[in-house]
Amino acid sequence: AIRHHSLGSTAMGVMGALLYCSDYLEINRTHLTERERVRLLGEPTIEALTLAIVECDRTWRRGQGLPIALASDELYHDLLKRLRS
Repeated sequence: AIRHHSLGSTAMGVMGALLYCSDYLEINRTHLTERERVRLLGEPTIEALTLAIVECDRTWRRGQGLPIALASDELYHDLLKRLRS
């Protein structure tokens, strides 16, 4: 779980997803407003929350001109396939 807490992974499991989401939503992070944090926490499942966070991160990275890590991209597509098909 600790290995994947920054980029996420399709192999991280539920414990890894919880750590990944907790790290992203941590209160001292400045990339989220309190309103956005509350919106994200309204997601109905850990999988839906993980997908919403991955989408937020992708949007932020694109806006900053930063690349999207392969592991994050694979996680994004895996979650899309599982949740939206």
